[in-house]
Amino acid sequence: MKELKFERIREEWLETIRNWRMDPRITKYMNTDPVLTLDGQKEWLKKVQADPAQRQWLLVTEEVPVGVASLAGIDRENERCGWGYYVADWKRRSLERAVQIEVSLYEYVFSGLGLQKLYSEMFAENEEVIRLHEMCGSRRDGRLRRHVKKNGVYYDIVHMSILREEWNDLREDFREYYEASSFEESEPSWWF
Repeated sequence: MKELKFERIREEWLETIRNWRMDPRITKYMNTDPVLTLDGQKEWLKKVQADPAQRQWLLVTEEVPVGVASLAGIDRENERCGWGYYVADWKRRSLERAVQIEVSLYEYVFSGLGLQKLYSEMFAENEEVIRLHEMCGSRRDGRLRRHVKKNGVYYDIVHMSILREEWNDLREDFREYYEASSFEESEPSWWF
């Protein structure tokens, strides 16, 4: 299993991330097709760095940045948060890498942050990712019909989640994946 690093996003990577986030292959199943500027990305980075309810990471393997992972809506009172990621390096995309990213985030959220629920939402048409989430232990919570309008088309959204006790039942099966991952330790003071 190749090492996967979750590194805090730094300004020197914003141009790469900007280009990834505007790539139609990446935005196909996202809510928006943004047109981003480097100055706008710098403002975005300042905003997320100041927000204790968010965490953003650059995904790095073999010393090469390959994508972005995030936690959003970290809610300490209700012990839950949302998450998402994408791998933009097409040569390094694989089922093994996707499982590694997912279960590493599960382990971080449940064992590191001590939360009790991790949830996600995706376009219903994104069937491969829905199956991947289910393979890693997430369950479908429901479907919101015609919930997102993108480029004049309405899309249904599938909500999924995994609970801490569900992860605890599965975590040994995925140990080799999350043990080959690391989260940057020198966190800014706003991370709790």
